[in-house]
Amino acid sequence: MMKFNRLLRFVVMMGAAISVAACGGSSGSVDTAAGETASSRVQPARSKAALPRSLRNRELAFVRKTGGRNDHLFVSRFDGSRARQLDRDRGCKQKPMWSPDGQRIAFRFMPRCDYTSDQVVIIDAEGGNRFNLSRAIGIFGTSPSWSPDGKSIAFAGLRTKGARSDPTDRPAGVYIATVDGKEHRRITPRRLGEVQYPVWSPDGSTIAFVMG
Repeated sequence: MMKFNRLLRFVVMMGAAISVAACGGSSGSVDTAAGETASSRVQPARSKAALPRSLRNRELAFVRKTGGRNDHLFVSRFDGSRARQLDRDRGCKQKPMWSPDGQRIAFRFMPRCDYTSDQVVIIDAEGGNRFNLSRAIGIFGTSPSWSPDGKSIAFAGLRTKGARSDPTDRPAGVYIATVDGKEHRRITPRRLGEVQYPVWSPDGSTIAFVMG
């Protein structure tokens, strides 16, 4: 069983959520709760000097549609410079989230772009060491959120049964898994109904999520 230093408390948030984050704890893309990616291009700042000092060397992770139904994960500076594509996989990606140390990105991957087999994938900041966490642990997953120590990821998901979700695991719940996939467990009871969009508190003691 997964061990934690602190007892997790739950904060339940009713309604939808919009998140923006940057390297080191925030996400570089803007995604609506309905799953639509709002960022399709980087808007350059007037100059690097116009950026706050704390942001000049940090990077955004975002999703850009490149043609057809496929889109891809990109990283760039806040002023649009040094943009680079991290993945070449067919399918749709959403909600890229930087690890606390800025070395890796977790994101939602939909191979068929149809929201039926969502997966949590981890990739490093240079596009290497791609690891499909959902396949490793047998749980479809969305909306990954890093623990403050970078050792675990919380996400909303359902166990898999073959190529489909396991009906006995419905409704979707919040799972926590170590980033190597060796340990995982569901932490929300089914009586709460379907839950989505988990987010760790800065001290790692609380997870907030949307219910209903």
